[in-house]
Amino acid sequence: MVNKETTHYNLRLIMIGNPGVGMTSLFHMYAFRHCFEHYYTLICEPYEVSVTIEGKNALIKIFEHTIYHSTYRRDDDFQDTSLNQQYEAFAEYHLNDFDACALIFSLSSRDSFVDLKNKKKRLDNILGEDLNNYPFIVVGNKSDEQESRVVNRFEVEDWCKKEGICTYFETSAKTGYNVNEAFGELAHFALAHQESREKEYKKSICEKLSKRDNASSSNCVII
Repeated sequence: MVNKETTHYNLRLIMIGNPGVGMTSLFHMYAFRHCFEHYYTLICEPYEVSVTIEGKNALIKIFEHTIYHSTYRRDDDFQDTSLNQQYEAFAEYHLNDFDACALIFSLSSRDSFVDLKNKKKRLDNILGEDLNNYPFIVVGNKSDEQESRVVNRFEVEDWCKKEGICTYFETSAKTGYNVNEAFGELAHFALAHQESREKEYKKSICEKLSKRDNASSSNCVII
């Protein structure tokens, strides 16, 4: 772990998936090397972990974005569904505020994969021209439940190829299989994306300053 005072980068990541696909458990396994049986997810509250990526210190904040349906109800769910839906809309339309996104489904739930594909279409429309440069990874969780598996690897890989997503992991939050690899790749993409955007921002500032200087030399006044 890295002390926050020495952090060089602040990365914001978001996980998107249906209830029950194991997003919180995946983070617990990644950060604590343990999968807790009982826990409550606090909406809008990110998980934090400090890591080193390519020799650079980074504080990662990971947000959950659950795909809720109006018919979804669970007796032990203490979260306000209306608040969840408000947060869902907020997370969608502020996707560009995050440095990378993990699309997560359960290998033992076809509905979670279908819903994820539909969600991706909505995100594509929101991102617009930024879509080609936005980093996504796809994660099929619960690989340890082979007997109840209903989503085929080749089906997912074919969809990823069509969507232009080059990274797909099958993970198990229960055993830890591929969890570090998935989050490590997500963090790597997030860092690269943030650095790229910073370069573009600095380039834009330089161009504006250059135009201002040229205008000033032509006796133009810029307010």
